[in-house]
Amino acid sequence: MDEIVVPEPDGTAYNEVSRVIAAEAKEANAIAVQVAAIRGSDGSILDWTLGWSKYGAEPLTRSTKFRMASISKVAVAISAAQMQEQGILSMTRRIDRYWGDERLPRPVSLATLLTHTSTLNYLSIKPTKEQLLAQLLDIGSYSDNDVGTPDSWYYNNYATAVAAATMELASGRKLEDFAQENLFGPLGVDMTFFAGNIKSPDKLATLYEADHGLELTVKEASYVLPDGDLGGNAGNYIGGLTASSRDVAKMMYMLANDGEFRGQQLLQPETVEELEKTYFTVSEYGGEFRQATTLRCREGAYGRDTVYYHTGNAYGVLSLACYDPQTKDIVVVTTTGAANIRNPDGVYRICDNIADAVYRNLADVVKP
Repeated sequence: MDEIVVPEPDGTAYNEVSRVIAAEAKEANAIAVQVAAIRGSDGSILDWTLGWSKYGAEPLTRSTKFRMASISKVAVAISAAQMQEQGILSMTRRIDRYWGDERLPRPVSLATLLTHTSTLNYLSIKPTKEQLLAQLLDIGSYSDNDVGTPDSWYYNNYATAVAAATMELASGRKLEDFAQENLFGPLGVDMTFFAGNIKSPDKLATLYEADHGLELTVKEASYVLPDGDLGGNAGNYIGGLTASSRDVAKMMYMLANDGEFRGQQLLQPETVEELEKTYFTVSEYGGEFRQATTLRCREGAYGRDTVYYHTGNAYGVLSLACYDPQTKDIVVVTTTGAANIRNPDGVYRICDNIADAVYRNLADVVKP
């Protein structure tokens, strides 16, 4: 990558964030860093971009789309909450009824799947609902812990895939279609669980690993489309969310504002409150957080009392999306090609340090 020049401090808040982004990108040897923030006091959206959408050929822009990895799980949880509000399903009811088979050996619910307390093991995700059901019926697919307890916590992509499949079976439609109608559409974003559905494929980023090896090309991403029967695309919902940092920031802004976005009530305030409810403290990668429904909660991070967040790591992307529920300030950081190193709090260092700089300077940032 071309040598990154770290600018000298000049006293302005926007440029201080730019300086930190450049320094962190240089330290992590990143190919791309895309940052979006929404300031809760006035609703203004601020952006910082550095690097390449395609290395050496296409500069990164604020509208470049990345595969956001596990931040996808936040969109799954929001969609589940919307389905519950619409009477399609209950997040606390056993999933047996949605699968049409009451022989499941454990009382698994969407709530336990989305809080990583279902006791399901980390299994390979099968491509059909019949194969998934066979796994769910097998007692060997579960640990010996009690469902829904702190001792059963185990971060689990497979469990989120089961949640997505359950939602499709309960609603009788693709989760992608439901989300487009109830979440992505109302947010006014070109966002999708399937990269091939992006309306402007020329905005897709090429993804690179930390050694800058090619991980996912735009052509490969364009083939990622929903197919098969309901429940048959479950694996794509755990990390396939394709969006810009701006797009994700709008989703988090909706949560921070009690489910409201530009005059639309996408979730009721009490539903958001339920999503934010924390159940127990988890220790992971040297850091601690409180587990909510998919969301995680940290206290004292970035000089804030409380921050809700989720991270992502796949196909060379490291990402972080977070919001302060008191000030409604939002920060989303997306990178590709960066070294996968965590800070002592367990969050990817490049994302964590950039988020800290944005939050501490956000009140004073003036758009250049």
